[in-house]
Amino acid sequence: MKQIMELSFSLAQDLPASRVHAIADGLIKNRSENSLLESVGNPRSKEVLNLLLDTINTSGIKKDLVASILLSSSYTLAKVNENQKVELVLTGPETAFVNSRKTEQVLLDIIANAETDLFLVSFVAKGWKSLLQAIIAAADRGVNVSVLMESSKQYGGTLDQDPMSIFKQSDHQKVNLYRWINKSDNFQGGKIHAKIAVADKQRAFISSANFTGHAMEKNFEAGVLLTGGNVPSDVHEHLLALVN
Repeated sequence: MKQIMELSFSLAQDLPASRVHAIADGLIKNRSENSLLESVGNPRSKEVLNLLLDTINTSGIKKDLVASILLSSSYTLAKVNENQKVELVLTGPETAFVNSRKTEQVLLDIIANAETDLFLVSFVAKGWKSLLQAIIAAADRGVNVSVLMESSKQYGGTLDQDPMSIFKQSDHQKVNLYRWINKSDNFQGGKIHAKIAVADKQRAFISSANFTGHAMEKNFEAGVLLTGGNVPSDVHEHLLALVN
């Protein structure tokens, strides 16, 4: 029974609720295994479903009971996601096993949909004009935009060029720009290395990707987008506390 529950939960995690319901309906109506497998396009999910069907055959468990477990798993995940949704975000070579949005798409979406507050953190930002345009557009529509980046050597940091130079003088009055200059002894030599975008205390994107054109187009980058729950608010409050 444990294996049935684990396989069912895995399917509920990987497939849309509508697809899980279709599989459950197929089990109840005793549809052929081939028809059930053909209804799943994701290779990994198809493999899990195949294991589930094999387990049903070897264990003798009733298919309608497995259908109920599938539906329960899907419903439970949906209720959990009402409070917090976690989404994998990838840039780089693609595979058939994971469906995910690109880093650039997620970042620009967060910035474009911010309504009141937006806090961006990166080691550096350069060579990505659409990011700068999106940030200024957010500030122009009244969003309180803050940006924290690594300092240049001129300000005690490690970079040859000041990343804040992407903002023109006229933009400085629209965006709150921060550097980590006053460091305690424990953090001497430390860098701003986090890559974060948090909007309205509701959405937080934490990634390996710097805000650069190269990271958006060439690198293998990975991150997670968290919507709802406590984490976005906690990240926002932490950054504000550091500023204060």
